[in-house]
Amino acid sequence: MPLPRDVKDLFSLVEGDSRFQSGLLITGDGALLSSWMRAPIARHEVAVMAATMMASVATIVEVFGVPTPKTVLVNMGENQILARKVGRDQILILVSSKEVHKQSLYLAAKRLVTRLEAIYRHAGAEGLRDPEPLRSRDSGE
Repeated sequence: MPLPRDVKDLFSLVEGDSRFQSGLLITGDGALLSSWMRAPIARHEVAVMAATMMASVATIVEVFGVPTPKTVLVNMGENQILARKVGRDQILILVSSKEVHKQSLYLAAKRLVTRLEAIYRHAGAEGLRDPEPLRSRDSGE
């Protein structure tokens, strides 16, 4: 069963802000559900590695007896990646320049998660089944 059609346009909330480079919605095992990017990237590789990163962080913090975080922020040079668990088994990934303040990045993720939850509520129980991947969008489309 495919995702609700509205999920395809999930990232329209950040597309207009030139400081954001990409957004992805993936499953916990790295399957790409939806994506948007300002410039072409290896989206499938990023999706798999982001899922691996979240699983690795969960394993590391469990060793220290700390609850698994819902959100992970990684700084990488002039950019940053925020990965946030969503719902049952999905991960939202946002990539932005460091010009985006950490609080603004967290707020953008929260808005996207709120939008995604509303889409799923509107779709009903059928919309919560494991979806088939959607076609990804580049900002030029």
